[in-house]
Amino acid sequence: MRSSCSMRKTRASFLIPALTGIALCLASLPTRPALAAPARPEGGAAFRVGAPTAATVVRVPADHPTIQSAVDASAPGGTVLVRPGTYVEQVTIAKNLTLIGAGAEATFIKAPASLAPGFGGRTFIVEINGGARVKITGLTVTGPASDSCVTGTGLRRGIAVVQDSTLDISDAAITHIHDTPIVSDCPRDGNGIAIGGAPFTDETGHATIVGVTISDYQGAGIVFFNPGTTVTIANDVITGTGPNPSAFSNGIDFGFGAVATITHNVISGNECDAADLGCGPDPIAQFQASAIGPVDAGAGTVIAYNTLSNNDTGLYLYASPGAISASHNAMLNNRYFGLAIQDGDATSAFDRIVGGQIGVGVIADFADTVGTLRNELIGGASVAPIKEISCCGVTAMAVVVKK
Repeated sequence: MRSSCSMRKTRASFLIPALTGIALCLASLPTRPALAAPARPEGGAAFRVGAPTAATVVRVPADHPTIQSAVDASAPGGTVLVRPGTYVEQVTIAKNLTLIGAGAEATFIKAPASLAPGFGGRTFIVEINGGARVKITGLTVTGPASDSCVTGTGLRRGIAVVQDSTLDISDAAITHIHDTPIVSDCPRDGNGIAIGGAPFTDETGHATIVGVTISDYQGAGIVFFNPGTTVTIANDVITGTGPNPSAFSNGIDFGFGAVATITHNVISGNECDAADLGCGPDPIAQFQASAIGPVDAGAGTVIAYNTLSNNDTGLYLYASPGAISASHNAMLNNRYFGLAIQDGDATSAFDRIVGGQIGVGVIADFADTVGTLRNELIGGASVAPIKEISCCGVTAMAVVVKK
């Protein structure tokens, strides 16, 4: 354990440089359940896609041989229908459009061997930009990259949503979003869906992600930041690679003002074994991967009815005092913590937390922190059902409420 407060780690101190490449330190901070159609987040206004007419439909490959050429030929508001097959290309969409495949098991957009950079210099497979509003359904976006950030460009994003654009994606898959090989020098390459820009910029985006399977990613399944960014994530299955010696992978990374509604998802397999990245069980001096890991989330965020299993930490609420409504989550066999509340007061209620070392950790190393636990069901922890961890002149306190 590091004894100097100046050497203490923060989750933010890893997330920011890993995503942006700029070293910043924040010293002041299984079956899908049934679900009604989620509400659209503010800023990501709903848009209706009517039945396409012959004049608005472009078909691949009947009318155009590639998806990109079909997108280019489509009128704004048009529809691109893609037949079964594997289309090896990058696709950029800068107009309102609907992209429909023949099914996630039949239509594939695959990363080419050479990836051109998109917005912000980041490589991608599909990019939505220019404020476009795009609906995608019935296809799979797949990597991997043929190189890494060390030997070439690597793959930063499977789907990128930038410049205040909006993505509505359903009944789709994103997989194999990683470099080749995966090396610890590029721990945050390979994000499945990335919305908006790097933290502390004015880059925003919006997304509704429903009924999507995301797997085998290097960085995060879904990542988004900044005030004005709004995302709804529901009925998705997000699966990491399990214990990873070369990458720090999270299911959902978000915050710095972004607002999310995250419900009825199944998230597993986010575990970091990379000693050179500082991973381990100590929340003061080391890092833990998580299923859901908000950092300074925007007010009005909801995290509920998710099943989070076999991660380092199930739900990690960091520096988000009063911003998050967390309840009714199942956190099962996460190896270090089921639930962690750190450096900001937070409440979680009606959760089921089973297994792992510690059921609930309330942690303070920058700010006094009160974790309020309402009607939590905690069992099977090998070290402690609830543990208060304080460091460096600040105090952690767990308040248990049963009624």
